[in-house]
Amino acid sequence: MLQGFGRLFNRHRTVFLSTMAAASRASSSRCASSMPPFKGKVELHVHLDGAMRPETLFDVATKRGLQLPASDAVALRKYCCYHEEDEHSLKRFLDSFDFFLPLIQGDLQAVERIAYEFCEDQAKSNILYSEPRFCPHLLATSVVWDHYVKRRYISEGQRIVDEQRPVVTPSDVVDAVCRGFDTGMADTGVMVRSILCCMTHRPDLSMEIVQLAEKFKDRGVVGIDLAGMEGAVPMDEHKPAFERARELSIHRTVHAGEIGVAKNVETAIETLHAERIGHGYAVVDNTRVYDFVKQQGTHLEACIYSSHLTGALKTFNIDHHPVKRWCDDRVNCSLSTDDPGVMQCTLEEEYVRGREQEGLTHEDEVRMVFNAARSCFLPSEEKKNLLCKLRDVHGEEPK
Repeated sequence: MLQGFGRLFNRHRTVFLSTMAAASRASSSRCASSMPPFKGKVELHVHLDGAMRPETLFDVATKRGLQLPASDAVALRKYCCYHEEDEHSLKRFLDSFDFFLPLIQGDLQAVERIAYEFCEDQAKSNILYSEPRFCPHLLATSVVWDHYVKRRYISEGQRIVDEQRPVVTPSDVVDAVCRGFDTGMADTGVMVRSILCCMTHRPDLSMEIVQLAEKFKDRGVVGIDLAGMEGAVPMDEHKPAFERARELSIHRTVHAGEIGVAKNVETAIETLHAERIGHGYAVVDNTRVYDFVKQQGTHLEACIYSSHLTGALKTFNIDHHPVKRWCDDRVNCSLSTDDPGVMQCTLEEEYVRGREQEGLTHEDEVRMVFNAARSCFLPSEEKKNLLCKLRDVHGEEPK
């Protein structure tokens, strides 16, 4: 059980996310010089725990008196961000989370701050609406988690966790995130709703995630996700929780087809009743599943930078991201960053990559924004209002 919970680090998103901050900054400069910012965006696939500012992590750790291998926030980036010179591997990426999650775990003030700053960062990126996701168990305290952290850090002579701190439950974490979002939305004007993540390695926790989503549905929690190492545990083991979520009208998205087979996407839709798929690149490898996704109108949440730089696309022997093919085929899809803090990138840069590297047109970009709005988990009236705001920015939706 301990080993399984430790592997929660083995991604709070399906697998292979890693990136190169220097390349990201270069892309940012191109964005500034080539075209004006693409305003009025919607982001559906972004992990809150992958969106933390290094400056905040350093400040929180310093205030908690935690020993760090860095003397300032700039130096801390070596450990909590991915860089061009780093090994491009899943292990290196996971090392980042393995390092910084214990710095904030069990600190509700820090969790609330991170949620607030997420709103600030989304506003700076001209994002009108987003649905950040997180697993509350990753930020709570528990006997299992503490044992894992102690094994990971104290054995190396680093006292990262205060053994006397009060217990913080997953419910406490969701409450803190909601508070941070509420204040952030009021101060910035962005709209945020949250998604709670089940973890592939822990199907025994999935029903609790559904219960939390139901408990906090009036506080902005609009859905659940399944994240983690794709294929490590059969999706069927999460079926009871996702069926219960459907009974409660809790929306559902599932990480599938990122490095796994196309059948995973089909299973996510048919067995877990997924309304959206995180990544889903494997569909290009299977004509039947691809046609099924198009027929169902299932929304595919694409993240160009993470999939390209971590080698996820090599699984399917394709040179270019499938997002352009999806756009040409009028597949219901959109762009997101995935983990902007670890990757040190923005959604604006994701659009630049789509334009410069994958050949996306402005019409493709606008259509994807409207796709995201139509496929978001807002109630119908709020969704209509969001679509009206997008029309004010972009005009009528492309055909």
